[in-house]
Parts: sequence; structure tokens; C-alpha cells
Amino acid sequence: MLAATIMRPHLYTILLLLNFTFHAKSQTDDREFKKWQYFNVPSNEDTVYSYNLCDTNWIVYKKNKLLLTRQMGDTTDWEYLPFKTPTPKSYSKMEEFSGKKSFIKVNDGYLVAFWRGEFGASMFWFSDDGTSNYKIPGASAVQFISRDGEIFAINGLDHLNMSSGRILKISKVNDKWVASTYVELPFAPYTILLDSKNEFIVVMSNNLIRVNKNKRIKTILKTDFWQGLYPTSSVIEYDNVYIGMRKGIYQFNLRTKESKWLLPQ
Repeated sequence: MLAATIMRPHLYTILLLLNFTFHAKSQTDDREFKKWQYFNVPSNEDTVYSYNLCDTNWIVYKKNKLLLTRQMGDTTDWEYLPFKTPTPKSYSKMEEFSGKKSFIKVNDGYLVAFWRGEFGASMFWFSDDGTSNYKIPGASAVQFISRDGEIFAINGLDHLNMSSGRILKISKVNDKWVASTYVELPFAPYTILLDSKNEFIVVMSNNLIRVNKNKRIKTILKTDFWQGLYPTSSVIEYDNVYIGMRKGIYQFNLRTKESKWLLPQ
């Protein structure tokens, strides 16, 4: 009787662990968007407009060699700075430390960008513990990316009838980080990634482009499908580029030029 009494807590613990493992695996499976349903990209204007009214925005990312997704606002696998950034002390300084935040680790700390679109933007260097910082003049970013040990960023604005952007190169000059224009872009960029040739693939407001190492731009997909769906992020696996956006995920094959529209099951 005593043995049975002792065993019950252990059995309960085992069942609890098994349930947790199954639940965690189910959550991961739910977020593996390659298991979603694949459709031809809709061309009906009313259908695409209905997507614009959807309140679900998907973010795509890689983790442990898996392609995963989460909804905007979901903090699953969220990456945080190891310190809290300052709070703006006045309205005139709002663009300095407020807005959408992106960052990248560098050898002497972090580069942190604050993006508020047409309302302002800024970029700062922070020390590893966040106690020291300085503003990088004329710089802003919606996303950072590193290539061959160098730091790049994209910025731009798609507002009213204006759409423009650029890729910045962020480098150190006299022990200070500075930004310079690497290449001007024809439209505002949303996301950037590297293909198998280590060339930039940029998701723009109405097309997908490649920027080679000679800074030559080539349009590889021209589409207005996602103009009102606001791409959030992109990942690549082999020749397939996946773009997270409102309502679903857009897949484009760099080799075959075939497009698909992915929706949750």
C-alpha cells in the first residue's frame, strides 16, 4: 500500500511531462507554416481587399533549422535587448527612442533602430549593458542584416504617392559607427535576406528584387498583390522565399518563378 502511495506522484509527474511534451510539439507543428495549405495567388480584387481587412499579420523566422511563424504581437521566440532603452523626455525627441525597434549585435555593443515611418526614425549605438549610447547621424532602419562580417540596413517610406528607399552600410570610422548609402532602391523596402549566392533579396512595396555584389538591381517579381498586406518579414530555404504578411504567407521560387499563397489549415 505504501509503495502504491509513493508511486502515484511519480506517475502523475510522468503524465504531466508527457502532456507538456505533446502540447509543446503540437504548438511547434502549428507554427511550421510549410504544413499549411497551398493555393494559387488570388487575383480577384475583392478577395485581396478582404485580406487587407484581416487583423492577422504573420511573422516568419527560422529556429533550429525549422521555418516557423507567429502572429504579430505574439512574443513566442521574441528576441530582446539585454537592457531597457531610454524613454523620450519630450515630444520633440519622440523619434529618438520610440517606434518599431530593431537591433543587431556588433563587436562593441548593439546597433538599435527606432522606426515611426513618416513620423520619424533614428539609429543609436548602445554599449553591451545599455548605459552608454550615441546617435548615428542620418541613419534609420526597418531591418538590419550582416554579410561577410559587414553590417547593412534597409530603410524607406511608402506613403501616399511616394515610395523610395535605400540599403545602408553601417561601418566604424574613428571608433564611431557611421552610416552611408550602399545603394538607392526604386521603392520602399519591407524586408531583406541573403540568397545562396550571398546576394541581397529585397521585398519592396510592389516587387521583389535582387541586388548583386556589384550593386546592380534586378527585378525578379513584379506584383501589386501585397501592397495592402504589409509584409513583415522573410526567410529563405533553398530557392523558396517566404514572405510573412497580413492574412497569410507568400511563397516565391527564385528558380522556377512560381508563386503560392499559404494559409493556415
